[in-house]
Amino acid sequence: MSELLKDAGCRAPNSLCMGTFVPPGKENETVTLTIDGKEVEVPYGTTILQAARKVGIRIPTLCHHDDLCVAGVCRICVVEIEGMKRLEASCS
Repeated sequence: MSELLKDAGCRAPNSLCMGTFVPPGKENETVTLTIDGKEVEVPYGTTILQAARKVGIRIPTLCHHDDLCVAGVCRICVVEIEGMKRLEASCS
């Protein structure tokens, strides 16, 4: 079953999917970002949704579930990212 999910392009960091893609050389790096005025440092490859939860910020979700592969299709969790032209799904 996991091979089928890998072929489907799943990116969720859980036991059923491949895991978050982290480019070679970035495995031990962290990223610092500010969400609603709260600064948070997370490992490279962490989603905005995961980073927000780490600092207690709730972003509504519908299709996201920790036991499923990331789909990012419902668009309930869209967030504004400084410098981006459109809203992005925080779960993916």
